[in-house]
Amino acid sequence: MEEIKKRKLDVCLSTELIGTFDTENTIVVIIDIIRASSTICTAFHYGVDELVAVAEVKTALGYKSNGYLTAGERNGEQLEGFDMGNSPLSFMTPNIKGKKLAITTTNGTKTIALVSEKLKNSSDTEIIVGAFVNYQPLFQYLRSTKKNVLLV
Repeated sequence: MEEIKKRKLDVCLSTELIGTFDTENTIVVIIDIIRASSTICTAFHYGVDELVAVAEVKTALGYKSNGYLTAGERNGEQLEGFDMGNSPLSFMTPNIKGKKLAITTTNGTKTIALVSEKLKNSSDTEIIVGAFVNYQPLFQYLRSTKKNVLLV
């Protein structure tokens, strides 16, 4: 008879605490319900091939010279010099299909970048985003895996 291994579900209420959790064999779900996660999910739904989430404005703009579209906002306002802001509506277009995108936001991408940096040496750890727009496939994926789950 096969032994059933219990999985663990943890909630991290602050990125400052991420280092206190065991992240081996874990899927880390970054939840930013309002904007960044919804925008990222929408971009992939409409065909973006590659997406880089970065914390700093200057870093995001640096990707422009490598052929990336850029999306950026601070405090809800689109940043000067960026191709688009952080509204999912901006990404509901066939014009982004097959493109690469660098995105920076007030909170969401900073959280993604911070968690990615803190967990870069964790083996077998996945970092994914969660939002209302992808909750069904997210739950299906989490149920299909044997990994632990950490919600941030």
